[in-house]
Amino acid sequence: MRTRAFISTRAEDPAVSARLHFCFDALNIGAEADIDDLAATIVRLGAFVVFIDTLSASLAGALEENSTSDMAKMIGLLRRLIRMTGVTVILIHHTGHQDGRERGASVLRRDVDVSIMLTRKGSEIEWRTVKAKDGPSDICGRFELEPVEGLDAQGVWQQSISVKHCDQIESVTSARPTKRLLSSNQAKVLETVKTLLSEQAISASDKDSDAPYVERERAVSACLGHFQHAAQKHRSSRARETLQALVDNGHLTDHDDRLRLAN
Repeated sequence: MRTRAFISTRAEDPAVSARLHFCFDALNIGAEADIDDLAATIVRLGAFVVFIDTLSASLAGALEENSTSDMAKMIGLLRRLIRMTGVTVILIHHTGHQDGRERGASVLRRDVDVSIMLTRKGSEIEWRTVKAKDGPSDICGRFELEPVEGLDAQGVWQQSISVKHCDQIESVTSARPTKRLLSSNQAKVLETVKTLLSEQAISASDKDSDAPYVERERAVSACLGHFQHAAQKHRSSRARETLQALVDNGHLTDHDDRLRLAN
């Protein structure tokens, strides 16, 4: 990682590279003391954006990424960092076994402002927004990782990679996820959401031209009865996971935790 940072930044605009700072020391984003130390470093350097790579490596074994309470605590500490410094925090995380989903608790997507997914498309990598709290969640772009060569910090010739953008940022509204067949639980949850949406449409004012929506947490509460087979403490998580699967599979859309039927 040190070699990649050293070589790739010198392959870009030197004026930009001169403003980048790298910290390779251990960091625990689940500990207040480490967050305070990071805040002091941010203020000292006058930083505007902080990249934490990766979430798992920065938990230092103190918090569990599958735990809703642990991840809520971690996000709360990062928001504290933002309040103290005004910095933007970009948290790098890995996907899990299910395509289109990050690893760990659902709170990771629910409580962040923006979520961007990277997917390999042959030799290219596509990025697209899957959630944007205060903006469009339907934009994407592509890039390649291009081989570069250069001298590392010790003056040794090394090979590394650099980002090469392939196209302009574009809308992906016309490329919604392909709808997939529903499991039994997904079908039940979707019918419950449709019922809630129908109720919302009936109660809405005639002057309200917006498509009916249901708040995600209201949908979770309404769907708990479909997961009686699960332990009570896990039912909310199962409901959230199923709702997210319906979003990922193109049956529902999600904007700022407001669920609507997909076109």
